[in-house]
Amino acid sequence: MKITEDNKYDLIDNYLSGNMDMEASELFESILQQNEELNIEVNLIRELNDFQEFSTQESDLRASLDTIRRDHKPKGALVKFLLLFLIAAGLLFMFFKTLNQESDSQAYRAMAMIEPLEIVTKDGSNFKDIRVMQDLYNSKEYKSAYPYILSYLQSYPADLDAILAKGISLMEMQKFSDAHNVFLQIEKLNPRVKKYKWYTAINYIKQGQREKAKTILREIQSEQSYNYDKVSGILDDLK
Repeated sequence: MKITEDNKYDLIDNYLSGNMDMEASELFESILQQNEELNIEVNLIRELNDFQEFSTQESDLRASLDTIRRDHKPKGALVKFLLLFLIAAGLLFMFFKTLNQESDSQAYRAMAMIEPLEIVTKDGSNFKDIRVMQDLYNSKEYKSAYPYILSYLQSYPADLDAILAKGISLMEMQKFSDAHNVFLQIEKLNPRVKKYKWYTAINYIKQGQREKAKTILREIQSEQSYNYDKVSGILDDLK
């Protein structure tokens, strides 16, 4: 994968929106690990995507980064300043959003019934840390469980339960865009049991995106898919 000034932002947008296939996404992530400047830009844009009301700042930020690069000026200090500005703006945004989210929090508590991870019961699994991974995850220690889940998925990349656990862990760590991308990845695998839709709705509720959550919940209700019997009460809470 060749990244140029002409295609960079298209690639970043495709990566963050989950439009890359799994192979391209993994290749892009390996490039991020080696390219600190690109990694900073991706993280900045990811945070801006999480705070959707700052779309204008996203355009300004991209323009600023391009200007810095064209002029070949030292950019470390300015990038750090932009990051600090973003964090401050994001915290302010979250403060005001929280004031209007009491009913959302109540709805989330009502529906956030996360199933335990039970990979240990599956035949043929010889992952040595499987019980540690499950115990941490089932104890809701998602940040500690996450590295084990990633390690497990290197050996069992098609395990839908583990992929779902990865998305849920990211969601519980408040990495909502990353979690959404994982749920989109599961959707592309076209699983028979559509648990990912339920957690996609939770992910939206945790971000205060009621209308998007309600759209997904109505789909669950219409399809009578996973947890459809709990949807009516949640939709009432989200009115």
